[in-house]
Amino acid sequence: MIFVKKFTHVLPDEPNKQTTKKNLTVECEYRGQQYLLIRMIAETGTIVYVERGSDSREFLEGFIKEEQGFKFMIIDADVNTWEAAYLTGHYTHGEVADFTEVLPTGETYTYRWADGGGIIGQSHDINLLKFVEGTNSFVRPPYSTLPVTVESFQELVRNHSADMEKIKNDTSRFTSEQLAEVSGYLDWLKTAADRYKGVDPWKIPFPHYPNLG
Repeated sequence: MIFVKKFTHVLPDEPNKQTTKKNLTVECEYRGQQYLLIRMIAETGTIVYVERGSDSREFLEGFIKEEQGFKFMIIDADVNTWEAAYLTGHYTHGEVADFTEVLPTGETYTYRWADGGGIIGQSHDINLLKFVEGTNSFVRPPYSTLPVTVESFQELVRNHSADMEKIKNDTSRFTSEQLAEVSGYLDWLKTAADRYKGVDPWKIPFPHYPNLG
């Protein structure tokens, strides 16, 4: 029997951020088995995966076992609906408005949120849900973030600039058209820091790398 329950998922203020001051939410509906037997790492409480599900708690209790390094517990999707949806992916939702931001250059950055399903997995990394026995509660994963910092972006620009300078001076290997592409790309690299000052690195639209083939 399919258990159905509506729940609300909270989005971050924008992708790759941890704040929720804007109170952005998505109405979702869990459609799956009500009771889930989960396996978690004993030392950390991190949930590894769902062992099996059922519409009967008593049925699942027969599968609880002792295993070194792990603990097992049954969760009720009627109580922990968000957690059941996160662990199984058995949920749906409507359309979610995409995030857009006009950059100082006039360009528009757009991040497309999933429509119809998958918004939880898009918002949070997998396999990071934890259960804390001391408080008898779940700790939800932080919102997903990209491993891109201002420092790493600046290093990338420096490395690309150095490569382009070398290519630009190698007039014997490349055509005039290719060198023109390199020159244009190099100009973009040299001005990127000023033109995109204060812009999150992942929002910056890099131009196409010169065709040197």
